[in-house]
Amino acid sequence: MHTRTAAVLLATLLMLACAPTPRPTTSERSSNPPLAGTHWVLQALGSSAVAKTPPVTLNFGSDNRIGGNDGCNQYQGNHTSGDDSIRIGENLAGTLMACPDQLEAQARDYRQALQRAARFALDRDRLSLRDDAGNLLATFVPAVTSPVGTTWEVVLYNNGKQGAVSLLLGSRISASFGTNGRVSGSAGCNQYFAAYTLDGPSMRIGAAGATRRFCAEPDGMMNQERLYLEALQTTATFRLNGDRLELRTANGALAVSFRRETGE
Repeated sequence: MHTRTAAVLLATLLMLACAPTPRPTTSERSSNPPLAGTHWVLQALGSSAVAKTPPVTLNFGSDNRIGGNDGCNQYQGNHTSGDDSIRIGENLAGTLMACPDQLEAQARDYRQALQRAARFALDRDRLSLRDDAGNLLATFVPAVTSPVGTTWEVVLYNNGKQGAVSLLLGSRISASFGTNGRVSGSAGCNQYFAAYTLDGPSMRIGAAGATRRFCAEPDGMMNQERLYLEALQTTATFRLNGDRLELRTANGALAVSFRRETGE
């Protein structure tokens, strides 16, 4: 009896081992889009290069969502994709800022290209979108997703009163995030440095050391420098979007807003 039972079990195991592995269903494939979690910067529309500033960005979320900046406005929407197919929803929501005519025209052409996309290809870290006829619509390169190894200029900083303010006229503040875990730059008058750590979207910046110059002009320079260095230490998270880097506090308030330094 035991011998017969063992034989039946052995035969069953052999049948299971030889059976083909089930292919994932359409719903299973679509639950893990091939472009999920990737971030891109537009390099060309068709065969024509686009302006690098401001950058046009395309971000793929993990839930079939897309978003980015069309060079004039922020936008978001939905998409579906397969092995090499892609469809982007016709109704892209976005902000409604007015921009120079040239940027608005480029933004319009870009959105139209997205909505005509039918195929995509990844080749040597480049993403290309094509229409149903195979015509090239847009080419992208990977976006910077970490501040490490980049240099930025301050646009806004938190003045300690829950307000984001611009820099004094004639002043400049910079920040370079080194690969050695140190951020450094000009605080407007003095050079400064501080340790920083990253953990996913979380960032911590330690107390800053600085040189000890005194700058009388422009009026208020030393106070601005102090407030900027204090704002850095309140950083809890960071967000990158094209040529913009935002540092935010634990409660979501803006600590510092940067623009990518020209020439990088």
